[in-house]
Amino acid sequence: MNNAIPFREKLSAWLPRFVLLFCLVQPILDVLTYWQETLGYSNIVTFLIRVLLIAVLIWTGFLLSRKKWIYFVSVGVMALYLTGHLLACHQYGWIDALSDLKDQSRILMLPLMTLSFVTLIRRNGDCVKAIKLGFAVNMVVFLFVAFLATVTGTDPHTYYDKHIGVLGWFLWGNSQSAILSMITPVLIAWTLRRFPGKQLPVILTAALCFAMLYFIGTRAAYGTLIGTGLLLSVCIFVTDKARRPAAAAILLLAAAFCALYPFSPTKANQDALKQRGEVKQERLYRSVAPYGIEPGTERTEDPEALAAAYRYWLQGMIDRFGLERVAKTYDYTLKQELLSTRRDNMLRFCELLMEDAPPLSHIFGLEIGTMRQETTLYYYYQDEFRPGTEIFEPENDLHSIYYLCGAAGLALMLAFLLCFGLRALRTLLLRFRSAFHPDYIAFCAAYGFCMLCVYSTSAVLRRVNTSVYLAMVLAVLWELSRLDRYPARREKGAAENP
Repeated sequence: MNNAIPFREKLSAWLPRFVLLFCLVQPILDVLTYWQETLGYSNIVTFLIRVLLIAVLIWTGFLLSRKKWIYFVSVGVMALYLTGHLLACHQYGWIDALSDLKDQSRILMLPLMTLSFVTLIRRNGDCVKAIKLGFAVNMVVFLFVAFLATVTGTDPHTYYDKHIGVLGWFLWGNSQSAILSMITPVLIAWTLRRFPGKQLPVILTAALCFAMLYFIGTRAAYGTLIGTGLLLSVCIFVTDKARRPAAAAILLLAAAFCALYPFSPTKANQDALKQRGEVKQERLYRSVAPYGIEPGTERTEDPEALAAAYRYWLQGMIDRFGLERVAKTYDYTLKQELLSTRRDNMLRFCELLMEDAPPLSHIFGLEIGTMRQETTLYYYYQDEFRPGTEIFEPENDLHSIYYLCGAAGLALMLAFLLCFGLRALRTLLLRFRSAFHPDYIAFCAAYGFCMLCVYSTSAVLRRVNTSVYLAMVLAVLWELSRLDRYPARREKGAAENP
């Protein structure tokens, strides 16, 4: 026992270095994963490295925790949920148990990683500084990778089929967008503290971060750009008179990128979607013309005409549930904006799955294999049909969690995520004068922007490369939200901030 105490103390002293290393490895693993996928190699090596790092993180957190019962309770709740999920999948009928367990493990990692980071921060407050520094270095890596991909002509683009958006060597545009949305406000606030009295480093940092958000081209990233500019400029202007020029510059930069919206990848993508919608509608009417359907007709109950129209975007759903049931679900419409919207199609497919599922699946979710269908796929740019597998996993995390984890899983995840937001809000309400400063607001903003990504994309809770950043943000926000960090009334000097 006496030997264990010094060991824990030595381990605690090394925690900031471990956290920094953990941070720095993430973009490297993402780039390697991209090239392995692109070149057709197995990603088993990067997968094992990522799993090993997370296992070490959780083991270290458990070892150093003074409240190990929290870990036991967390694992116990997860075990009870997973048991219910496995029973529900068994009752429905297994398709691919291994893939389902792998997907479930991605979701369950987030709470354990967050709990571990909270423990590490409590044992050594310098872990917060390590996370901020790690975010700063990672943004440099993102900039460098995006630059290399662009100049070498190997950028896959955020919207690869339209060649729009600068992504860099990363697999998922929405995941990268969510990561940038979390890092940007934290990095600007870090630069503000790192270079006291200097305006230029803050302005350059904001300009580079905003440029990354601008050129990646997603709506979530563009919203982060605007939100960060407003929140941090107001916060800096109110709390630090000496930095008001920097606050004004940040606001002006955000306004400049807003003024450039007509030339942005975000606008280009929206225009491309609109133009593609017109072509889709024309092709749909062309397909139903032989059945006497005139252009402009909004619905029909002719089964042959419906089969011809729906084969473009709903063939997988028809193969699973039948034409009549699918047509009734869409109210026999011939509007392409209702038929070709992938997000809506995925939700309707999962709704039909749930209609056929036993009650236990409503509570604990469906197996991921039920959301795949062998069918004939339509390729818009080639205007041709090919056999393939259509994937109907919902395109936002909250719907994904409900259909994959059931009402129980969704309730647990929402309770977990809201716990951090409500705690942060409580601190702001009770200690506003002392807590309202750039460091705290930056992590609140990172949390808020990521929750918007959770609501609008499926790129956070089921993507470990993104959820590791969310775990770090949640852990730091938990620490910064402690009421005992801030005086009840603002005194001279800033509140304590790691």
